[in-house]
Amino acid sequence: CVWRSAIEALGAPIVACGICVPNLGKTAKEDGLNIRYRYVGPTDAKNRPFCRPLIGKVYTEKQIEGMDNGQIGDVFTFCGGYNCRHSWAPEVK
Repeated sequence: CVWRSAIEALGAPIVACGICVPNLGKTAKEDGLNIRYRYVGPTDAKNRPFCRPLIGKVYTEKQIEGMDNGQIGDVFTFCGGYNCRHSWAPEVK
């Protein structure tokens, strides 16, 4: 992913970005791996009601696709919505 490469080139740590994660999951599925996604990011007073119960838990792609953040875009790409500080960290099971 162009974005992931650019971020890594700057030396910034990256767990996952909304653009890269769906592509990573697709590649892993093609390789026959069972991928699940952990919702990661800060836990503090700024957390949205949508994000709070998800943090630290693991979900399948199908479960994520069934979620609705009540804002723009799909949850797999935009997590809790505009300016969300959380992301999906892929895990091989």
